[in-house]
Amino acid sequence: MIEELNIIDEENQIHKSLKAINVCQKFLKKLKVHIQNNPFKNIEEEISFFKTTKPKFLSQLIFHVECYHIEFKKPPINNELIKEYYLKEIKKIYRFIKDNDEIYNYLRSEGNAFDQQFFVRRHESDELSLELSFALITHSQRHWILKSQKFLLMSC
Repeated sequence: MIEELNIIDEENQIHKSLKAINVCQKFLKKLKVHIQNNPFKNIEEEISFFKTTKPKFLSQLIFHVECYHIEFKKPPINNELIKEYYLKEIKKIYRFIKDNDEIYNYLRSEGNAFDQQFFVRRHESDELSLELSFALITHSQRHWILKSQKFLLMSC
């Protein structure tokens, strides 16, 4: 996926983001089908997937969606307004991290005490469980945090 994202050759940031979003969605669909066809052998495998593998893909999608929205909402060409706008966006990211500092610190510490609560699906129905696991708030928070870190690093 990273290779495909790196070869996107587009000057317009909005168009570049849209192409990147399509690439990410394509790979996430493939990942989902792979998981449907290859069930986890044990809880450790499931935790590893939702804690480390999936975030690598989903964080890219969230990052590019956010880039799209930021660029799309950017004020008309006025350097001072644009600078203020970007600073507000960075403050939003910092606020999100602060509001979610418990999970942020847990993930940064590479702890595992709460892995089963955060990264194991409830197995009422395998298909429903898989659908829900691709939308759980704890997963979204984790990916948003990873994306936020990447955005902050790029903006420095």
